[in-house]
Amino acid sequence: MRHEEAVGIFYGAFVILGLTIGLGVGYFTSHLIAGGFIGFGIGIGLGLLSNAILYINKD
Repeated sequence: MRHEEAVGIFYGAFVILGLTIGLGVGYFTSHLIAGGFIGFGIGIGLGLLSNAILYINKD
């Protein structure tokens, strides 16, 4: 698997995971929209972190 493909898979997985967790927490706290935005932000942040880890391991 190429580096770019792995980064794309990690971004997609973390964004979906972050949104799912954020919407779940938002549903139970009655803040569905805020939970979605927070989950999206967490997913992007984890995607950036995975990109950095893959980049470091590539060298």
